[in-house]
Amino acid sequence: MTGLILGEYEKAIISPPHSRAFFEANGTFLDCRGRLEIEEHVRLGFGLKIITASHDANAMILDQPFETMELHEVLIRRKVWVCSFALLYDCEIGEGALVGAGAVVKSVDVPPWHHVEGNPARVVARFLGYQREWQRLPPDCQFVLLQHERRGSCQVSA
Repeated sequence: MTGLILGEYEKAIISPPHSRAFFEANGTFLDCRGRLEIEEHVRLGFGLKIITASHDANAMILDQPFETMELHEVLIRRKVWVCSFALLYDCEIGEGALVGAGAVVKSVDVPPWHHVEGNPARVVARFLGYQREWQRLPPDCQFVLLQHERRGSCQVSA
């Protein structure tokens, strides 16, 4: 697998052991045009797509150049595990969270110590620190994260 890095990798805040070579070897699409921060003790799978910029949807309507971009941020807090083939865009993954394989986390914030999966990402479990185990939520208690308004706080629906 060969990865692709867009933008200036040096501007991203990425804690060891992750390096440019790591992302390239693991087939990661890593967009460093917007703000990207990956804290320590983060586990990352293969084939991730981490996107921090997109075209401005209003550009065509306002006759602006197609190259007009909106920059966003992806913040991955400490002790997070992002499984293979997940897509992260304009989001914050809270401390200790688990993002399942192939999950699409777009314009939402994942609460700390919660497990999300699917498209769109749904909370399917939470970590019970006092029992040191994940508690799977029954299907009728799982919830979709609501989109935030330009980096506002995460809201959840039951």
